[in-house]
Amino acid sequence: MRFSKFSEETRRKIVAEQLNNQHTVADICSKYKISINTFYIWKRKIDGESKIDNILKETTLEDENHVITENKILRKLYINLSAHNYELAKFLEK
Repeated sequence: MRFSKFSEETRRKIVAEQLNNQHTVADICSKYKISINTFYIWKRKIDGESKIDNILKETTLEDENHVITENKILRKLYINLSAHNYELAKFLEK
């Protein structure tokens, strides 16, 4: 297996140059001496990772909201049980 001379961060910067409309794909490929196919493989991989990151962020936010809602319900149950326990303790003291 051949290793790339470009790090992951460098790949992202190269793809970002084209995304920011600074240069054409052909110019970027000749500047960094990579093939057009390589450029589009990198771009597809980076786009896929960003979509996965977005999905994970949305899932995390939904989970966080679910936890907050569940926490509110549990607090109300605790308050009710504490009040009930207090009333039982008062009744047993008589």
